[in-house]
Amino acid sequence: MDEFARLLPARPLQSALWHKKCAQRLSWEQLAVHLGVCARTLYRLMAATEVSYVVADRMACRLGFHPVLLWPKEWS
Repeated sequence: MDEFARLLPARPLQSALWHKKCAQRLSWEQLAVHLGVCARTLYRLMAATEVSYVVADRMACRLGFHPVLLWPKEWS
């Protein structure tokens, strides 16, 4: 299986998104603008159970993290 086709649990990303939203007192729409994605993307991520490696990497970086910080066991 291609390593980029693997899926990671969405919960760590959801926690990071929620923390960023609350820490900066942003609406989901404002957070989406801040991260350079549409609000629909954030709603989908918050409802997901898993995310792909590509999405995990991109969103972690947009949040200012290396993905290994969100998925310490799963990323390597």
